Amino acid sequence: MRKNLCGQYCFCLATDKVDSYFVYMHGGPLFIKLITETMYLEELSNKVWATKNARFLASKRMGRSRKSSTVAVALLSASIIAVNMLVFFDQNKHCSTMITVLTIILSTFSLVVSLLIAMLRYEYREDNYHQCAMDLENLNQRIKLRINEFDKSGGQGNIESPKEDNEKFLKEYYDIQKKYNQNHTDFDYKYSIWKAERNEGDAPCVSLCYWLRWNVFDVYMLYWLIALAPIAALIWACS
Repeated sequence: MRKNLCGQYCFCLATDKVDSYFVYMHGGPLFIKLITETMYLEELSNKVWATKNARFLASKRMGRSRKSSTVAVALLSASIIAVNMLVFFDQNKHCSTMITVLTIILSTFSLVVSLLIAMLRYEYREDNYHQCAMDLENLNQRIKLRINEFDKSGGQGNIESPKEDNEKFLKEYYDIQKKYNQNHTDFDYKYSIWKAERNEGDAPCVSLCYWLRWNVFDVYMLYWLIALAPIAALIWACS
């Protein structure tokens, strides 16, 4: 019995034989068809919900990468200025040529990083994922509303309505994905599902793997390394 899908009616579908009196009182085969269509609508709602969560997570990931990349470029530029200032110290007069070469290398590296970040279009992708998730959330709420209406009516509505709803909602689901044309990663999907359904019984290694993947082994960490490495080298050179 799957009460979470369509209440009491799912009990009939889960048994080998359907009570003939119950089916007769509710419209016979047409009633069973109506329940089947509604169960499909519930499955579609679950699919939309999972995609929506993955898109929200992808939007958050893009926003984090956008902020980290901005900080990385800013600190890298500040480091270049600081390296240039080293030549004015008497103890660094003998290595002025090395400082000049290092400045040229860091300036070129900063230019390349800036161009690559611009090509990745983090701000556009962040907004794209977020708007897609909002549209999917709106669609999912309408699907749930339609299922609730069926549950309250006791299955006495128009037999063609659920099938028409399925086709309409399914088409809208794929239209939303075509409209935004930005797919989330496999990790976005798996991590969003895990966050929504995790419980205390989860293995510690699973939680640790997801935590490391989200907080350490992500592209935004590379930007922090780019930002902090020149500063660390500068501090070491001046010490």
